[in-house]
Amino acid sequence: MIKNYIFKIFFLSVIFSNSVFAETKYLTEEHIEDVWIVDVLVIDNKPEGVIASVNGKITHGDKLRIKVPIDNRKYCDYGNIFTSFYTTINNPSINELKGKLIPATVKDEKVNLKTEKVNFKVIATLKVMMGDLVFIDMGWNDIESIKRYFENREQVTIELQNGADIKASDYFDIPKNTFVLSGLNSALDRAKEECLKIVEDNEKMKSGLTKIKNEN
Repeated sequence: MIKNYIFKIFFLSVIFSNSVFAETKYLTEEHIEDVWIVDVLVIDNKPEGVIASVNGKITHGDKLRIKVPIDNRKYCDYGNIFTSFYTTINNPSINELKGKLIPATVKDEKVNLKTEKVNFKVIATLKVMMGDLVFIDMGWNDIESIKRYFENREQVTIELQNGADIKASDYFDIPKNTFVLSGLNSALDRAKEECLKIVEDNEKMKSGLTKIKNEN
């Protein structure tokens, strides 16, 4: 129950980003259409991660996001790629998708029209407005590998597909979205830099508290 609550708070925070990416001591970049920006996710006045993101070109609010964890310095070299799909089909079984793999394609729209078949894991579903928001985990990798994976691509389209066990058309009225990739590398560099700053600040704070405790 507690774990589900934490998941819900995290994903609601990601959705309503303007209200939680707003501490002046942390990086928060102004939204610009089709431009990758970087913000620190803050929950209960504490940083929870650094997120590089860009809006969707089909469903604007369903962003492509890469979360850099702030647990320690070495984690600043890694990113978790995820996105969301908003649907108004209102399938009563949509919550049963959580934890399951759903087939999808990742297509390069501009350069070589390469299409990659993949399976993505559904990590959360939330009731939002008149429909449901489904979060899709696209995997973890080191930042340099993420850059190489998307290099030489201007934009990418992610489309959920019908499979033997799960039919995307049963759950999603808009099963695809397209994202601009120009500026991704720079955003990942800024996200890593901000992550290292937060880790350094946290280490200084812990060191100071330890010193005070020892003096007492």
